Amino acid sequence: MPGIPNVMAEGAQIYFRDENREPSAVGEATKSYIARQDSVRSLLQDCTTGTSVAVVGKSTLYDAYVRYCDDEMLPAIPKGQFGAALKSMNYHDTRRRGERR
Repeated sequence: MPGIPNVMAEGAQIYFRDENREPSAVGEATKSYIARQDSVRSLLQDCTTGTSVAVVGKSTLYDAYVRYCDDEMLPAIPKGQFGAALKSMNYHDTRRRGERR
C-alpha cells in the first residue's frame, strides 16, 4: 500500500508542474462558448458585412438582435445594455434629420 500514495504524489507533481492542464479541444470549446454568450458580438459577426459605414435605426437593430437571439437560443440583453455594448465596440449614434440613429 505505501506505493500507491507515492504514485499519487508523483502524478500530482506532474499535474501541477505542467502548464497544459486541459486538452486543447476543451480550451477551444470553452473559448467558443464564451464568445457565443456575447450575443451582441455574435450578431455583428454573423449578420454584418464589415462595411465601415452603415446606418440602421436603433429600434430596427435591437429588434433584429432579439430575433437573432431567439433563433440562436442566446440570452438577449435589455435595450440599454445593448446600446452600451455597441458603444464599447466603437459603434456610435448619429443624428439624421433630427432623429437619433
